[in-house]
Amino acid sequence: IADEDVPRILSLRISKTGRKDGYSWNHTNSGCYTVKSTSGRWRCQFDASWTEQDTGAGLGFILFDGDIVAMRGQRKHINPSTPLHAEAESLIWAMEELRGRGFQ
Repeated sequence: IADEDVPRILSLRISKTGRKDGYSWNHTNSGCYTVKSTSGRWRCQFDASWTEQDTGAGLGFILFDGDIVAMRGQRKHINPSTPLHAEAESLIWAMEELRGRGFQ
């Protein structure tokens, strides 16, 4: 991380837009996550789509259990000021969502 980006990252506020987020659990037939439904190593990939002309950025993440998609999320974040902010918001949001579902 470049030194000049540290204040920007630290100044990020968590999005509170009130919009519904999208989620899906694809790891079980019932859609309910249980400890028994895990079978491998967890991996989370996240990304953001940002343009200077737009008023928001698209955020997304996918959680893998081995090679199986266990959860995914997507949402719009209002007005991040830079691509770096958008990427950081995506990471923060993914971490909050996973933590809220019991991942530590």
